Parts: sequence; structure tokens; C-alpha cells
Amino acid sequence: MIDFFDAADEIVAASASYVHALDDKSAWSGYVGSGVLAKTMPVSLGGEGLPFSSLVAAVEGLAYGGGDAAILFTMLAQILSVQHPILRFGTDEQKKAFLPPMIRGELRAAHAATEPEAGSDIFGMRTKAVRCPGGYRLTGTKRYITSAPVADVALVFASTDPARKTWGLSAFLVDLNAAGVSRTGNIKKMGLESAQFGGIQFEDCFVASERRLGAEGLGSAIFSSSLDLERSFIMAPAVGLMRRELELSVAEVNDRRQHGRTIGSFQSVSNRIADMALRLEMSRLLIYYAAALRDSARSTKYYSPLVKLALSEFYVASSLDAVRNKGAAGYLLNDPSAINVRDAIGSLFYSGTSDVLRNLIATYVGVNDV
Repeated sequence: MIDFFDAADEIVAASASYVHALDDKSAWSGYVGSGVLAKTMPVSLGGEGLPFSSLVAAVEGLAYGGGDAAILFTMLAQILSVQHPILRFGTDEQKKAFLPPMIRGELRAAHAATEPEAGSDIFGMRTKAVRCPGGYRLTGTKRYITSAPVADVALVFASTDPARKTWGLSAFLVDLNAAGVSRTGNIKKMGLESAQFGGIQFEDCFVASERRLGAEGLGSAIFSSSLDLERSFIMAPAVGLMRRELELSVAEVNDRRQHGRTIGSFQSVSNRIADMALRLEMSRLLIYYAAALRDSARSTKYYSPLVKLALSEFYVASSLDAVRNKGAAGYLLNDPSAINVRDAIGSLFYSGTSDVLRNLIATYVGVNDV
């Protein structure tokens, strides 16, 4: 395990150095050059063909080096929720058409599942895809979609046969500039400012049959597969951010003095530092173990909600501790620690709320009727 983390830390250091050199740390294009979109994609399609552990280490390093949490979140959302589903379920033609430009950062993608009445309950989805000559007609509304205002294409989930429920959902690769598609502008949020969120409306939008991803009725399996990946790795930036916040907090409490002594010498403050260190190390063990499982072709179905739940809760707790260590200065609107708190709170909701994840974990360990 030590050798494993030594190898990961080399990638972390290289990625941190990369982001240090960026002039604009909130610009998508700057991070494309790091190769993060290519890490786990096949070499034959323009990727680097590396394991998930390399992706986690690269994102940890970008965040640790001062990278924008929101941009890293949007990139991971594309990698895990769109690129990998295409890689796993797409035809050769679909892979060749979509993945190389996505890997190069030329084609931005969104994952469109959430609806006004279908968040964690995917089977409450009301968007419909009705068969027509040559394809389907999509009608429905998606909301809170990451990158919707700026994406070129979306992986859209719609019901092709409501009576079949689980087997009545299908997935489609939809051109967001096509006729019948309209989008809202960027929704203002508490945090993750550089990540643009919005809604997508489909009104009798034609989608050719060759743009359906996987077989008709396979949408639920595609959605579950992408959600498993998301929950395993979407929190990778948090590891780098917790690492950075810990180092900055240690420097802060060793430098700041009250009552003739450094504030780190007070037990309540030193205990917060210890808790931050504990959460960081547990987070690294959890997410890198998930990567090891995935890299060895083992299932992460049970493990992924554990990773997402733990890391999101740890991230919020440690970001709040960092603010407490700064005192009033940490409460200023544009203080980096205050920004980090606002970004961290979002992690309690995306890719499954903590409440939903706890219920899911309970069912996996044998609790009935949760």
C-alpha cells in the first residue's frame, strides 16, 4: 500500500505543479491540457489508457495545487457520467464520433437524468421518447443539469415504454443545438460557481436511432453504471482540497497568537487539526481502494455509496474546521476557506444525497424495507 501511495503522490505532485502554472484557474480549457479527460480512455481513441487510480491521483493533485473545485467537478461529471457510458455501451461508430473530441475538450457533454419530479427516484421520470420513422421524438424537462448551458451534447434518459418501468427507460446522445431543444441560463448557486447548471427542455425533438446508446430499455442499467462510477470517484477533488486545507490550517494555527501563545497550543484547536488529518487519511484510503477495486475489474456497487457518503461528509466537516481555525477572517465572503465551505456543501446533494446513500447502504448490508 505504501508503494501504491508513493506512485500516486508522484502524479499528485505533477498535477499540482501543472495547476500552479495556470493563469485562469476557473477556465475549462486550462485543465484540458492536464490530460485529465484522457486518463482512463483507450489509447486507440486518443486517451492515455491509464487506471482509475491515476485519474484519482491527477484530480487530487489538481485540487491540491489550487485548482477550481467546480471545474474539476464538471470534468469528472463528463468523464464518469458520459464518456465511460459511451465507452461501455456505445457502438464503434458512437465511440469514434464522440469520445475523441470529448477527450480533446472540444466537445462538452452533460448527463441529463434529473427532472422536477425525478431525482433519486429515476422511475418517476416523465420525459418520453416516442418511436417515429428513423428514430424517436423526445418531449420532457430536465433540471439541475451540470454543464447544460454550455454543453454541446447530452446523454438523455427517457421512457420508451412506461408500462415496463425498469426496462422501459432508454438513453440517447442528443445534440443540444438541435431543433426542439431549449436551455435555461446558468442557475445561481451557493457554491461551485464555475460549474454551470441549468435546465433542458425537449419539445418533439427528433433523435435518430443511431443516437440511442445501448439497446432500447437498457437506460436503467446505463444510469446505474454511470452512478456507480460517479459515487466512486466524483469526490476526488475533495481529497486534494482537504489536503491543502489541512496544510494551510497547520500553518495558520502555528503562526497566529492569542494570550501569548500560538492558537495551535490550545487543545480545542489542535483537536480540530487532528480530526482534519484523520478525515483526510480515511478519505484517501476509501477512494483509492475504490480505484483498486475498479482497476482489478471487481464490483464497486456496494462500495461506491460508502465512498460518496463518507467523503462528502468529511469534506464539509473539514472545510468548516478550516474556517473555525481562521476565526473571523474565515467568514469573509471571498476568503478561500469560505469559498471551500460553499463548494463542499454541494457535495451533500449531487450523485445521491447523504440520506439516500445511507438508506442504500443499509439495504446492501441486509436491512429490509428501508
